[in-house]
Amino acid sequence: MKAIGNSKNSTKIIDSNHIFKGSSVVEIVHKGAVYVMRITKDGKLILTK
Repeated sequence: MKAIGNSKNSTKIIDSNHIFKGSSVVEIVHKGAVYVMRITKDGKLILTK
């Protein structure tokens, strides 16, 4: 993971390979809600609730 910007407001860059680890679907919990992020056959990312 890499961070850019100053320490108060930095943007973190995470390689999608690190998140998916060989899978094409991951679930992300944000504020108690579950979101599904998937890689399409065209290689695009889709995030749904």
